[in-house]
Amino acid sequence: MVEALTPGDATSPGGPTSSFQKMFMQLNRVYDEVKEQVTKRMGSGMQTNLISSAAAGFMCALTSLPFDLMKSRMMNMSPAPTTGKLPYSGLVDCATKIVTKEGPLALWRGYLVYYTRCAPNAMVCLLSVEQLNKMYKKAFLEPASSEQ
Repeated sequence: MVEALTPGDATSPGGPTSSFQKMFMQLNRVYDEVKEQVTKRMGSGMQTNLISSAAAGFMCALTSLPFDLMKSRMMNMSPAPTTGKLPYSGLVDCATKIVTKEGPLALWRGYLVYYTRCAPNAMVCLLSVEQLNKMYKKAFLEPASSEQ
C-alpha cells in the first residue's frame, strides 16, 4: 500500500529534505508571528523586521540548544576507564542524566553564547528573505507604472 504524501512531509517532492530546511521553516513561522504582533504596535519598517528576526533567533536558540548540548555530549563521550561502559546509551538517556544530575537548566547552559551565534544567522537569513520578497513583488506582481 502506498501512502499519500502531504506537502509538508520530509520525503515528499517539494517538502523539506534536511533538518536545516525544517528549522528555517519554523524560524520563518516565528518571524511572521512576531512581525505581525510588532507591526500592530510599531508599524512596518526595518526596525520591526530587526526586532522580529532577533526574536526568531531567540526562539531558535532556545529550542535547539538542549539538542545541541546532548549531541555534543554524545559525540565527546568516551568509555569509563574502569568499566569500559559509555556514559550514555542514547539521546533520551543523555537528557535524563543531564536533568537528574545537573538540573533542568543545565540544558540551556551557555545560552547567551549560543544565542550570539544563532541570532545573527537568523537575522541575516530572515532579513534577506524579506528583501528578496519585496524585490520579487515589485518586479513581477505590481503593475508597471508605464502601463498605466
